Amino acid sequence: MRQIHALRRKITGLDDDTAWRALLARHGSDSLRAMTDAQIGTVARTLSGMVPRTNTSTATRAQLAKLSALGRAKGWGADGDVLADPAMLAFVRRTAHVDHPRWLTVRQASDCITGLERWQT
Repeated sequence: MRQIHALRRKITGLDDDTAWRALLARHGSDSLRAMTDAQIGTVARTLSGMVPRTNTSTATRAQLAKLSALGRAKGWGADGDVLADPAMLAFVRRTAHVDHPRWLTVRQASDCITGLERWQT
């Protein structure tokens, strides 16, 4: 039951008691205490499917190093940091819609690396 209530707090719209009771009623009862273990399991699976998924893991050091190497190969970063070069920043904004490479997720960094590799050929 703790897991169910933790999931409920993550879902927008279920803070309203009426919406919560309606969701429970669709699974057999308007109270968790009155439900069987099977019904509670079904509610837990339903709620876990409703929780928004986000990829918040940031790009790895290896990915940032690869981006730097690819940028350096293009002649970017002559004054120092390749990741802060205006051309790199523009490329990252265009490709991943992020203002700086250090804020890329793993997936976005992968997309940027692939884009720069394709641009090299």
